[in-house]
Amino acid sequence: MSNISLNGAERKALLALKQTTGLQERTQNRLATGLKIEGAIDGAEAYYKSKSLSDRSADFVERMSDIDQAISLILATQEALSSVTTVLKQMKGVVLAATDSDGADTTQFDEMINQINLLIGDASYQGTFNWLTRPPSVKRSKRPPTQLISVRKRTAKLSSMATTWVPATIYLTDHRSCCRTRRAIA
Repeated sequence: MSNISLNGAERKALLALKQTTGLQERTQNRLATGLKIEGAIDGAEAYYKSKSLSDRSADFVERMSDIDQAISLILATQEALSSVTTVLKQMKGVVLAATDSDGADTTQFDEMINQINLLIGDASYQGTFNWLTRPPSVKRSKRPPTQLISVRKRTAKLSSMATTWVPATIYLTDHRSCCRTRRAIA
């Protein structure tokens, strides 16, 4: 192996070139990752603060995605309920027409009931979740749960989320239809 001999100026230039190359690599890494501080060695306090903020940002993005999914679920359910309401209004018309005439046509009424059942069965979100046939699942929080339910200017306070839901029952009256969900405490 041959030895390369360098004088002082050449060694100084080679060392400066090596430092410049290291700085260039660090800058390229910062540009590629978008991070000013790559690890705890570069600055522990700033690194952990940055890590904490990045984690919070990821949590917010996840929550935002959950909220978007919930909004889409509500819109799908609202669309199905709107269709059911339209059919219920038609059923009311059939019932009123049947009371005015001598013979009642029950086949049309039965077809509308089947149509409502099909609408409720088809009211799914992402092909799997149907809010009209089963209640939503509730995630428990670490705080004591409290939920307000408002029903036509009446407010009830629920202190326990451990409940069993019974499907909604639709009542037809001569003035309007109303929907009521019964709640059984487990």
